[in-house]
Order: sequence, then C-alpha cells, then structure tokens
Amino acid sequence: MNLKLFVDIDNRKLVKSKTSDFPVNLATLFREDWIDLEVTLCEPSGTITSPLNVVDVSSLSIKVAIGNPDVAPEAFQDTFTRDTTNNKFTGTLNINTTEMVAAFTAASGNTIDRYFEIEVEGTSNHFHTVLQHAITLHKDVITNSTVDPTAVTSGSEFATSFAATTENSTTIEHTKTGNS
Repeated sequence: MNLKLFVDIDNRKLVKSKTSDFPVNLATLFREDWIDLEVTLCEPSGTITSPLNVVDVSSLSIKVAIGNPDVAPEAFQDTFTRDTTNNKFTGTLNINTTEMVAAFTAASGNTIDRYFEIEVEGTSNHFHTVLQHAITLHKDVITNSTVDPTAVTSGSEFATSFAATTENSTTIEHTKTGNS
C-alpha cells in the first residue's frame, strides 16, 4: 500500500495536500499490510489563499508507530529517507509483526483499535508528536497462516539461499498449483 500523508504539525491533523488544509482521515489498514509511506510536514501560513507551508526537513527525522500509549508499539519504523529537495520523508512501515499478530489473535472480533503516531525529532534530541490518530485495524480475509511474521526470510537471505540451492543442483523443477 502506498500512502501519502500531509501532516499539519501545528494542529496535529492529516490534511488533503501541501496546498489544502482540508482535514482527511487515514486510510483503512489491515493486519498484514506493508505501508510505503511518504510523509510531508506542513505548518499554517496564516493566509487564506495558500493556507500551508511545507516544513524544511533538512535537520529533522521522524518515527512512525502503531500501538497503544504506555506500552511498546506493535508496529514501528524509525528509518526514513529524507528528501531535502521535496521536503518529505519516505519509508516502509510493516504491520505484519509478531506483536500485531498476537494482538489480533487475542482480539475477540475482527478489528482492534490502536493509535497511529508520527513523531518528529529536531536538533538536540527535541521530540514533538505531530500526529496521534485513533485508528481501527482490520483482520485480513486472506491470511498467510503458514508463515509466522518473524520467520519470513529477508530478501537478501532468500536470494543467497536460493543461489546456493540452484548452484548445487543439476535440475530445477517448478510446479505451480492453484494455491501458489
């Protein structure tokens, strides 16, 4: 899922775009999502014709999390690419974590309520929560119940393992069924 977020950091809300301060809601999120985030921080300009200014991100970093207050987040990302030309951050938030799976397993229904939070860090370790938005996460209809989230091999590990297998094999067979 690709998600472009424009955050009014003074009013701590999501807005439609970097030129519109019209409030918007966060898209629906599901248990196994990997979310490619593009985050643009904005602040009020004080004018009606151009209500927002984009914040200079050259000395900032961000963190994004999903969870509840006073406990460790169930999904967390603090590694974002800073684009100083366009003043935005890009990164991926994985919701398919062991902690999120445990929360859904413990849930009595098909949804769980959490908070989506974006925190900005400036110079001298000054932190500022610019968005905390109540969300409802949904269970998937199609789930991968045979692979635990922590058991999923990273791309580079898989490539190395696959290369070793094919290098030492004389024949490679591939069978495709309706389920794979």
